[in-house]
Amino acid sequence: MLYKETPFTGYCIALATGSICGSFMHSALYCNAAIFLLSASLILNIIICKNRIASISYGLVFHCCIFFLGCSLSVIKKNELACISPGPAHFVVRTDNYPAPAARSLKLHTSIITVNGYGNYKNNRLLVYTNEKYISPTLKPGSIISFVSSPVEISDFDSTDDFDYRLFMNRRGFRYSAFCYNDISVIDQKPGIRHLGLRLRNYLLNRLKEKVDDEKSLAIVSAMTLGYRDLLDDRVREEFRKSGIVHIMAVSGLHVGIISMMILSLLKVSRVKSEIVKLLISLFVIWTYALMTGLSPSVTRASVMFSFLNTGYLINRPVRPINSVMASAFVILLINPDLLYEASFLLSYSAVIAIVANYTKLVSLVNFRGHILGYVWKMIAISLLAQAGTLPFVAFFFGEIPLFSVVSNLFAIPLATIILCTGFALMLFSSLPLIPDLLGKVLVYCVNTLADAASAIASINRVSVSVGEISVIRTVILFFFLLALITYLLERERKNLHIPLTIMILYLIIP
Repeated sequence: MLYKETPFTGYCIALATGSICGSFMHSALYCNAAIFLLSASLILNIIICKNRIASISYGLVFHCCIFFLGCSLSVIKKNELACISPGPAHFVVRTDNYPAPAARSLKLHTSIITVNGYGNYKNNRLLVYTNEKYISPTLKPGSIISFVSSPVEISDFDSTDDFDYRLFMNRRGFRYSAFCYNDISVIDQKPGIRHLGLRLRNYLLNRLKEKVDDEKSLAIVSAMTLGYRDLLDDRVREEFRKSGIVHIMAVSGLHVGIISMMILSLLKVSRVKSEIVKLLISLFVIWTYALMTGLSPSVTRASVMFSFLNTGYLINRPVRPINSVMASAFVILLINPDLLYEASFLLSYSAVIAIVANYTKLVSLVNFRGHILGYVWKMIAISLLAQAGTLPFVAFFFGEIPLFSVVSNLFAIPLATIILCTGFALMLFSSLPLIPDLLGKVLVYCVNTLADAASAIASINRVSVSVGEISVIRTVILFFFLLALITYLLERERKNLHIPLTIMILYLIIP
């Protein structure tokens, strides 16, 4: 794979490295100065040496510029969280979601508009705890509420474990929480596009509740189709996690990928000739689905990624899919560099990178005559590559590796596709006679089959293997080693053995 054909790979690495380094800085002054100087040198290089724009020095300076940009963005993001003076304060906030049940209270995720009349709190969020006496459990997202409370800075619950809850919440914009058991006034409604998406999701969820009586099936369907996981109990989550198919419970790249493949297949057999019209239809369907799921970060990431992929595919541009994937990651990290630390971001992109880079080569190794065997082999290839790509990050975040994930995904992915299609059809045609009842029965049967299979696999002894702790650096190195090793093994000529060997040596040297 030539670097000039996938330039966004280098751009992403430079931006991600800069974002990580910026997390240890307190000021963006020197980074901004470096960006200014490097940009000026690039402009001079273009003016003076027009024929040498593609030189090594030009590329090095450009990547350094992106590196310092990542540093600057990370510092700016970290310094966005403002301090609030201790003591009672008058808050005006906008609700970001519906109230969620907590221990003997309701929990609200809100964005701060003003504190004591001052509006210097852009991108600052506040956790509000109250109960049904003071706020309605059906309070809609985008509602403007006013109350008086004393903010408490969020702290780590347990300093003995490795999970830093305070840092986790800070990266999501939460620095303070507030307990309000006084009167809360709803003073206005100003929903944004994400709030409208959450309201749409709540409407569709109510449609599902009318047609799906089984509570367990409803919980799984609402999680898989709409990204609403509040109905799931811990036992179901644990069974899906142990069986290695927990990823289908969270709406992300798999779900958007299924939607994308469905719309591309329909457009391929449709009478629409214009590629631009096909592209607009594809993007409209993808982002409508993202809106239906409330524009959660994982869905937004996947929608951006598949928007890039579909654009390159439909306009017939000679662009490598891996470059489109990395371009979407680059744009996402420009908008929010803190997503680099999200498990869902790393797992989704590591899986997609492994699949996009090696799927065609792996599938071509074996040619089956029958459609059924060919389909099974394609599912196996996707599952193997996805597991290989996510293996280092699964080990890092969860400390264990599911042993039966390849087998479980063979039935989980086809069933997930059927559940998604049936669930959407049920929501769309719920007002018609007879059809919703038939769709509901099919949906419940497929969901129960999936849940029973996950439960059976999870009950097997030694269903997963513990790998202990692994450092961040070694996790990243292991990912690149597996990617390089797979690429080497699938190459016909196999000339670049030194690449995986070099990466392996780095893995053994670096602690």
